[in-house]
Amino acid sequence: MKAFLYLSILGIGLVIGAGVTIFFGPASDRTALQPTYTSDVVELFCPDNAPLTVQYSDTASHAKLSLSGVQYELTRTQAASGAKYESENGASIWEHQSEVTVLLPGLLEPLICTLEPPASDDASQSELITVYTPAANETVGNPIALTGEARGYWFFEATAPVVVTNWDGLIIGESYVTAEGEWMTEDFVPFSFTIEYDLPADSYSTRGTVILMRSNPSGLPENDAAVEIPVTLSYE
Repeated sequence: MKAFLYLSILGIGLVIGAGVTIFFGPASDRTALQPTYTSDVVELFCPDNAPLTVQYSDTASHAKLSLSGVQYELTRTQAASGAKYESENGASIWEHQSEVTVLLPGLLEPLICTLEPPASDDASQSELITVYTPAANETVGNPIALTGEARGYWFFEATAPVVVTNWDGLIIGESYVTAEGEWMTEDFVPFSFTIEYDLPADSYSTRGTVILMRSNPSGLPENDAAVEIPVTLSYE
């Protein structure tokens, strides 16, 4: 039995003989694979008032980044935290908490932009954990020395995860912070530790982030919490 494909204005079909045709549907259905955008356009607050906006697709799988009429189509990729989108021509955005790291073709350094976070978020976070060192935007060595205190329920079995990411959101160091004292309490418990990271000498940027995460053995989203500290890393 012979079979052959045919293409018509209705779509693609496969004739397998005896008058039997398997029809694969209209070619126009392929447009359904394109992302749709009905959400609001979000303004980013960037250095030098760069007029950047971003709009996310209805499924959050894609994003449109616009700068002065130039638009970049981005696709969502994996990140250590938050949401990251990249394009084939090198543009990317990484949204993590209230900060958005933006890289555009031709820029020597990424733009560190912000959203407008609800005031209650910062207040709620400070009730859970306080980081004394490093300070935000501080230049750190390798390893990084961290000190602070957190509520006992920030930990589980006296530990909580911490990671270091590069400017692009890639994890370049990870470990666990250990509570210094009884962690089964609602009071603040001090912690101090060091974490190493791997930043090659040919890295695009020394911008990085230290992310301390609350231990969440339940896996429930409502129990997730994290604090992010932007820092300047040191090359190897």
